[in-house]
Parts: sequence; structure tokens; C-alpha cells
Amino acid sequence: MAGRPLRRHRRALVRVLPGRETTDGILAFNNEYRQTTASGRVQGYLDADTDATLTMRYNDSRFHYPTDGTGALVDHNAYSFGDALTVNIDAGRRWTDALETRLFVNVWEADSGTDDQPDSPADSLGFFGFKSLTDTRRVTAGGRVVWRTSAGTALTAGYEEERQSVRGFNQSLSQFGESSGSSGNDWWNRAFHAQLSWVRDALALNAGLRAEDDERFGAAATWRTGAAWRSAASGTRLRVSAGTGIKEPTFFETFATGFTTGNPDLTPERSTSFEGGVDQELGGSATLSLTGFRQSYRDLIQYTGSPPAQGDPNFFNVAKARSQGLEAEASVEANRLRLTGNYTYLDTAVQDAGFDEGPGATFVAGAALLRRPKHTIAATAFYRVSSRVGVDLGLRRVGQREDRDFSTYPADPVTLSAYTVLDLSASFDIAGGGGRPGLTLTVRAENLLDSAYEEVWGFAAPGRGLYVGGRVVLGG
Repeated sequence: MAGRPLRRHRRALVRVLPGRETTDGILAFNNEYRQTTASGRVQGYLDADTDATLTMRYNDSRFHYPTDGTGALVDHNAYSFGDALTVNIDAGRRWTDALETRLFVNVWEADSGTDDQPDSPADSLGFFGFKSLTDTRRVTAGGRVVWRTSAGTALTAGYEEERQSVRGFNQSLSQFGESSGSSGNDWWNRAFHAQLSWVRDALALNAGLRAEDDERFGAAATWRTGAAWRSAASGTRLRVSAGTGIKEPTFFETFATGFTTGNPDLTPERSTSFEGGVDQELGGSATLSLTGFRQSYRDLIQYTGSPPAQGDPNFFNVAKARSQGLEAEASVEANRLRLTGNYTYLDTAVQDAGFDEGPGATFVAGAALLRRPKHTIAATAFYRVSSRVGVDLGLRRVGQREDRDFSTYPADPVTLSAYTVLDLSASFDIAGGGGRPGLTLTVRAENLLDSAYEEVWGFAAPGRGLYVGGRVVLGG
């Protein structure tokens, strides 16, 4: 039928991507990291209008950490571990030029934990050993319907349901004796979402709504809307958007037991954002963009070591903050070369400090949010050496940020220094292409200048590093 995409009948594509990462870390001892990954994708077209995709990903990692909460090197054998398996099935059918449906099922299961045995037989004072294990399973299923008209209108409506379970066990060793605990929690979430898009000549409008029904925090709704207008004659595009969002409480914040008590009555953290910008094309190969934005955050979840009353939990919805700023971006493309550059000015402020008091608190009324740089500059250059070889150079400059030195109590305000990082990467298509099985080799050099910097106070970032990887594509 006219306007329908052309697809080959019963066509299949298979991708397999294994990976392995190993490092001894940058600290003096007990800083090894090992990670093994494998992912696969099978995509097929049962006929010209029906497709289905199966994707799987497995991850197994172990990270040794010698530091305590202050960043001091104190432990010779503590490590965390985890493995996770994700399976996703997505299928769709286009019934007519106007009507399309899609269904999906996603299953994610992970086992994770920590192991910190006594360093030696003499390690027997205080709390000298700890072990934990957590099993988490999440199953999500849903579908959506898309209806398009010839007048440039599209309506999308969908429903999804999520079931999650968490089982945990922990054991603590101390001079006061051995203690252990276990927990198990299950909950569900349902959501309905709808979006309307309308395009007519140079003007595009959209609006969307999502309604949540969660077993833990009840009902919540978010929305978003936007508009864009483009002048073909001048190459100018104007755009505005607004919306709201939520961030659900974590499992630990809700259900923690032991030394920290979770709060099952927590509500989601909420945000409202506004954005406006202009894009200008210059000769078709260059573009300039300027964007202004403002975001406000409320009901931020905060930890307190001194609950208001005995027996109260340690987490509450109390803090409030906002961020605003400007982003400028330029890009140009000529033959095999593509250059981009961007600058971000970010201004943040705490509007309600909640439980925090004093200059060393995590939230200080009127002060900037921690670890948010006011100035960030980045530039990239990509050059296509040949049809099979590409080289990418990236430079990033991050300005000063406020942080806290938690090795003291109360914590001291500190300033993280600005830093510059230079990265270089290259990709080589060794074999394949054109629908045939293939092999791609990637080589990446990070922090070529070997800059010494910290993104979090007391935790040094990696120095110069070289990484080699590959990607295998099976099938046609």
C-alpha cells in the first residue's frame, strides 16, 4: 500500500556482543575491578507488517574497595559483587497505514551483595565483619496503540504493569556478638500514558500525560507539552517545552532495617521543568543552538541521623532546590570531518535545607547543590578516515564544584578543582557490512593528559588508560 515501508519477508538479524573489563584500580591496595558482559539481539520480520525482537544481556562484576565512608584506605579484603540478567521481548504489527500496535515483556533479575570478612585474627574490635546478599526481580509488561491520520496527527496510548520483589539477607560480626537479619518485600505499579502530536506545515505541537498507581505511594501524574516552529527560508527553528517528573523512593529508603530505618510512607521526589531555545542553520552544514532552562525540585528525600521522635524512620521528604542555566552548541560538518562544541552555564540553589544545619551540611539554604559545576565546556572532532575507519577526539573542561569532606564530623565545606580531560578513540570495521556478518574493533584512550582530579572529594579519578574492545554481528 502507498506510504507503507518496504520490508523483506521473514528476514532475521542476529547480534552477539561479548565483553570483558579488568583493572587493578588506582589506589594502593584492594582496588581491583572485574566485569564480564554478554548481550544478544535477534530481530525478525514474520511478514511485511509484523516484527518481533528478542534481546538479552548478562552482566557479572566484582569490585574491591579499600575505603571507608571518609575515603580513607582502611580495608584489605572488602568487595562487592553482582550479576544481572535482562530479557526483553518486543513485538508489533502495522494493521493499516493509520493503525499500529506493539506489545512488550521485560524480565530483569539481579543478585548483589557485599563481603567484608575480618582482615586478620587480630581484627576483633568494633564491627569487624559484614556480609549481605540481595535478590531483586522485576517483571514489566505492557503495550501501546498508535493511530496516525493523513492530516499530520498521531495519537499514542499505552498501558504497562510492573511487579517487583526484593529478598535480602545480612550478617554482621562485632565484639558484641554476631547478628543477622533478613527481609522480603513485593510491590506493584500500574501506569497509563497517552500522547498527542500534531504537525502542520512549519508548526509542530505535542502533549502527553502519564498516570501512575503505585502500591507504595499511591497515585501520581506527570505531564509534558511542547511546540516547535521552523522557517524553511531562513533555517531558523524556535522551540519551547514544559513538563513534570517524579523519582520514586529507592528500596533502601523505603524498607531499610537495622542501623538505618526506611520510611514506607515516602512519596516520590517531584520536578517541574521549562525550556526554550533557538536553532539556526548556516549553509546547511553548520548549526548554532542556544537553550535556556529552569528546573525546580521538591519533596527531595533526605537522611537524618536524629529522627524527630524515637522510633521514627531516617528518611523524609523535606528538601527543596532549583537549577537554571544556558546551553550553547555549535556543529559543522564538511566532507569526512564533523566538529561540535558546547558550553553550559548552570546555576543551582538549595531553597529548603530540611534537617540539615551548619555550613558543612549536605543541603545549605541559598548555597549551590553539591558537585554541580557552574561552567562546563566540551568539544569533539570526528574524522572518517575511510569507509571502515573512524577517529573521535574529545576534550572536556569542568569547572569548580562545591563538595564536603566527610572524613570530619561535622563535615567541612571543600571546593573540587576544575579539570580538563582529553580522550581519543578509533573504530575499525574488520569484516562484514552491507547486511553480512561483521567484526568491529574499538580502541579508546582516556585522559590522555593524565589529569589528576576528583569528581567526589577524597576519591581520585582514574588517570591515563587504554581500552580495547570488539563487536561481533552474526546473521544478515
